[in-house]
Amino acid sequence: MRIPQLGIDKKALVILGAGASRGASCFEGATHLPPLDTDFFARMELLQSQSARVRGVLEFLKEEFGAEYRPRMEEYFTQLEGLNTFHSSLNITPGPRVKRYGVQLEQFIEVVAEYFGLIFREGSGHQKCRYHEALADALNADDTVVSFNYDCLMDVALVDRAQRSWNVLSGYGFAPTDGQDAWRAKYRGRGPMAKHSIRLLKLHGSLNWQRDPAGAVALRADPYEVVNRASGEIVPPVWNKAISNDQILSELWKSARAEFARGPVLVVIGYSVPETDQLSQALIRVSASSRTDSNKLKALIVINPDRVARERFVRLVKGALQPSTVIVELSYFKELAQVLE
Repeated sequence: MRIPQLGIDKKALVILGAGASRGASCFEGATHLPPLDTDFFARMELLQSQSARVRGVLEFLKEEFGAEYRPRMEEYFTQLEGLNTFHSSLNITPGPRVKRYGVQLEQFIEVVAEYFGLIFREGSGHQKCRYHEALADALNADDTVVSFNYDCLMDVALVDRAQRSWNVLSGYGFAPTDGQDAWRAKYRGRGPMAKHSIRLLKLHGSLNWQRDPAGAVALRADPYEVVNRASGEIVPPVWNKAISNDQILSELWKSARAEFARGPVLVVIGYSVPETDQLSQALIRVSASSRTDSNKLKALIVINPDRVARERFVRLVKGALQPSTVIVELSYFKELAQVLE
């Protein structure tokens, strides 16, 4: 990764959390924003007049838990999963109300796809971000981006700006079965593809995935279409994120584990280390602690407007730090884009 203002041009791992999407340039001044775990339902309330699916989720929330209940997103869906598991495990005869727990979980992907479709189509150019593009410009072919986001802002930036360093056939960490043309890099000039592709590992799945019954993944040209959605395209926001039974997700997490353990530069954008996301915390902490003395981080760049969240992440990766590690703290994605210029 090339960061001239900091004198950095070394292999890097970039982590994208929900704050990277919230802080995208295309949403500056916008009414409707990508949700965070903490304000998922507040954001949905702003769009309920435009979507029957969104209204259905809010009505169920009100009926099941009360009009004043506004949980965190993972807390809510974890409760639904627990209720659904409780009834099915005890072989309780499911009535219409009990069945709705499972239905709400199954329809989560459709609700998310429609929500993002509505906010990204709010205005012209809303599927592109200048800051993601600046990041794509700065990446070298051996760099890796680990994303916990469902949207495709980073995907679009790689297509538009990474040129010969983005190969859709290998960059996602698996071989898509179809739909590659919409996500191929747009070349400028001449020259062969780089020997290795920038890797974009989407550990919670992606809205541009289209799963077939066997679990293989094709790529959707329109990631925000609602129809023909299948389980496994995104990981539901529950505390117990079971990925071991999904071959593609399991391989992506293994690849991420390997990438976390090497490379001298770590850049973290909008990841707040949510207490409920134990699997991701375990991945980061274990990988950081496994670094040898000769493989500690040379530079750590943490971008988050919440100072406490920045400090929490630094503590999470303390096993990868050494006294000489350069730690840079920024508040906004926009500030990183300026440093990358």
